[in-house]
Amino acid sequence: MVEEAQQQKELLVKHGLVEQVLESLGQSLDQFDETVERGAEGRRVHIGAADLEAVVGEVVQIVRLLDGLNRFRFADQPDLLAAWGAASNVVGPPVSGGNAGSPPHGGQIEPAA
Repeated sequence: MVEEAQQQKELLVKHGLVEQVLESLGQSLDQFDETVERGAEGRRVHIGAADLEAVVGEVVQIVRLLDGLNRFRFADQPDLLAAWGAASNVVGPPVSGGNAGSPPHGGQIEPAA
């Protein structure tokens, strides 16, 4: 419609259309198209993130399965079991078998700040 209005611009101006209105309409439509495209891209990224979360969940399940198998496999080989424990701990520090979050040696938990 904007293209048709541009072609008929002289006629529209003759009947009272202000030329700036036509220019403003074209700019507004360009901004609208850009906004629609950004929204569509945001939805595509969001869907991709959801797919990635599903894949991560599957990978975590596989790693847990491998961990259980290797712990069983190395149960009679303490050196290999320790090596597996070290190799499988790539995200953070080793986690002991004790109670997580309990104060050491019966002490009090102090606030961080």
